[in-house]
Amino acid sequence: MQGGMRMSAGGVGFTPLSKSVLIGLLSLYVVQQIAERWLGLPVFQMLAWWPFSAGFKPWQPFTAFLLNGDVMRACFEWLFLFFLLPAIEHMYSKERLLRGAISTVLGSVVIGFVLVLVGAVSVKSPWYGIEPLLAALLVVFG
Repeated sequence: MQGGMRMSAGGVGFTPLSKSVLIGLLSLYVVQQIAERWLGLPVFQMLAWWPFSAGFKPWQPFTAFLLNGDVMRACFEWLFLFFLLPAIEHMYSKERLLRGAISTVLGSVVIGFVLVLVGAVSVKSPWYGIEPLLAALLVVFG
């Protein structure tokens, strides 16, 4: 058994890494909702990656990955991770998966900056979520 993988009757089951990631994302979502709705804190405005003309802050390219949108978007992202993360961890290893995730985050931030600065994309709304990581997982799985 590699990397804490457990086999179930249907294939690869939960691994400690996939369980931790999903619990962490769910916890972040609950904290974000409580902070915004009950405490009135502008979490989304502070952490989402806003355009340069709309209140950009230097930490936003990295904190944008911690945000989820509405509950449907969050659930689909978690479902995607539920199916892909254990299989990819089984195919490679926990260490390679984490290195790939870090590379994906850094690469998407750098490429995002370059595309915005050269005018290749016109950004009108904030960016947030883990879509770059999900796309990378899908490519690696394929």
